Amino acid sequence: MGKDIHYSLISFFEERMDGHNKVESYSRLDDADGILYTIDRSAGLPTLTLYLSDAYAYTLNDYYSKPEILKKGDFILVTKPEASYNSAAEDDARNDGIGLGPIGKFMGALNKRDVSKYVVPEK
Repeated sequence: MGKDIHYSLISFFEERMDGHNKVESYSRLDDADGILYTIDRSAGLPTLTLYLSDAYAYTLNDYYSKPEILKKGDFILVTKPEASYNSAAEDDARNDGIGLGPIGKFMGALNKRDVSKYVVPEK
């Protein structure tokens, strides 16, 4: 875990939040474990905590080392565009009710009550 996320990725993320129709507000949390946000959503959707991962290859070890604040209904954003995540980590996160994936998946998941069940549509 860490905070090795380029400032431009954080700016890009915040610009996406400013423009998303289901995001009422967001705020960055001060946390030693990494970069976290609280996101308040509209249309009766629950507030969620978002963890921005700096991993290049998000693995089960990364998942089980996630910040303790994360719970069912939250999301882990794999921020680096070249990053990957393995299906075992995604499966365990989904089983715990936590979403996991890149920015595109997160943007779609924001529209759903249960962000962990969102599946990116096939092209």
